[in-house]
Amino acid sequence: MTTRIPLSYEIETFLDQTGVAPTTFGRLTVGDPHFVGRLRRGGDVKTVTADKVRSWMAAHPDGVPRSDQSAESQPPEAA
Repeated sequence: MTTRIPLSYEIETFLDQTGVAPTTFGRLTVGDPHFVGRLRRGGDVKTVTADKVRSWMAAHPDGVPRSDQSAESQPPEAA
């Protein structure tokens, strides 16, 4: 549970700063457009998922380039 609170804050800050839509963010980071909504409603995540999301945000500090937005319906590659 301690992972969710800081992760939610980090995600909300990232979304605000980049303008990435919550559903797009969820699709690109974990292959689930409802990911952010579940966190907002108090859902929890595994540590491995939190690490994956943080890594994606670090690799995309400016958000999603236009060329990547066409691929948003595709799930991320398996780790």
